Amino acid sequence: MDESSGYSGYMPMIGQITVSTTTQMLNTEGELMNAHSIILKTRENKEFVFSITTEDLMKLYFLIGKII
Repeated sequence: MDESSGYSGYMPMIGQITVSTTTQMLNTEGELMNAHSIILKTRENKEFVFSITTEDLMKLYFLIGKII
């Protein structure tokens, strides 16, 4: 098998996902926007925190439903 086209990284298992209510945040251009904070906690007890707009959260929700 050709290793150059395969995925050789590590994907941690997700243990818990927490999504906040919509809050106002600054985007990279310094403008106010409404977004959610998401905290992903892995089974190795590492936390990843990021923000996502409501529109992108809805896209992610339907995408996850299609792939599972």
